[in-house]
Amino acid sequence: MIQSKPKLCSVCNEVKVLWKSNPKLCKQCAMSYNKPLARTTIKKVMPKPTGEKVLFDVIWATRPHVCEVSGQIIREANVSCFMHILSKGAYPKFRLFDKNILLVTPEIHNEYDNGDRSDPKFYQVMKLHDELIKKYYGEKI
Repeated sequence: MIQSKPKLCSVCNEVKVLWKSNPKLCKQCAMSYNKPLARTTIKKVMPKPTGEKVLFDVIWATRPHVCEVSGQIIREANVSCFMHILSKGAYPKFRLFDKNILLVTPEIHNEYDNGDRSDPKFYQVMKLHDELIKKYYGEKI
């Protein structure tokens, strides 16, 4: 193993073997020089209210608590029980349009968003989908 020759440290001005990652500093100075930075606190940002919660509460209060696709009883309201027929991202004007939102079970919601929409149980939903697209773009239904 080759030993490095002692040289002058640029911080403590002592003659020592210099640190290999910073050839101007000795090991002690390099370790204190490269201290981890103090952590900054991360501010918790509250999402902006979209109005969906209010609309979901109205839908829950006015519609029967039955899945509009499968007919199963829905015992508890949560976000995954409210399914947008037209997606919020692609059709932002219909995000808060009550006819664009169905009350469904979380399983049906997941299947609609991530599964095969050509399944016969989604026939009525796809009819509504086509009608809503026409309405969105201003065509007569």
